[in-house]
Amino acid sequence: MSDNGSVRPGAPPLPATVQDLDALRKSNKRSSLNDIVEQINRELWPNPDYQKYFWAIWPEETQEGSFQCDDVRAAIMIQKYAEDHGITIPPNSNKLSPIVKSLHVVMARYENQTRKARREAVLNGTDE
Repeated sequence: MSDNGSVRPGAPPLPATVQDLDALRKSNKRSSLNDIVEQINRELWPNPDYQKYFWAIWPEETQEGSFQCDDVRAAIMIQKYAEDHGITIPPNSNKLSPIVKSLHVVMARYENQTRKARREAVLNGTDE
């Protein structure tokens, strides 16, 4: 009670669910494709069937015969994960080419020893 005897109104209830909280968000900023790919990459990383597309230093070590094909296979896994887990990839970015490009951006954010070794081999002229 306040000094004048009136009852103060209580606070409105907090959102009960994350969906209720999302409905109250003031800005509609969406995650970028790079953000989405990084999130999925982190989820898939423990999976050896996903990691195998990243460890090759030489073309003959790739799973699918080339680095580009391995990158496409990883992008296919990203697409499937997004579909299976209800993650929305923006319509203009849900094809393999933009996902592969985004995967390159995401992997460049990390100290990737395999890709670093690949670059050094090329720079040192030891690639075939």
